[in-house]
Amino acid sequence: MKYLNALNVFPDELLVEIRKYISEGFLYIPGTDTRKEWGEHFWSKI
Repeated sequence: MKYLNALNVFPDELLVEIRKYISEGFLYIPGTDTRKEWGEHFWSKI
C-alpha cells in the first residue's frame, strides 16, 4: 500500500466534499478486488 497526498490525486471539488465528513487524518480507500471469505484459502488447498 502506498500513501498519496489527496491534494495531488483528487480535484478540489471532491476534497471539499470529503472534508464535510473528515477534516484531517488518514482515510483508507480499499481496492476494488474482492476478498476471500475467512478460511477460504485454507480449505481450497485440502
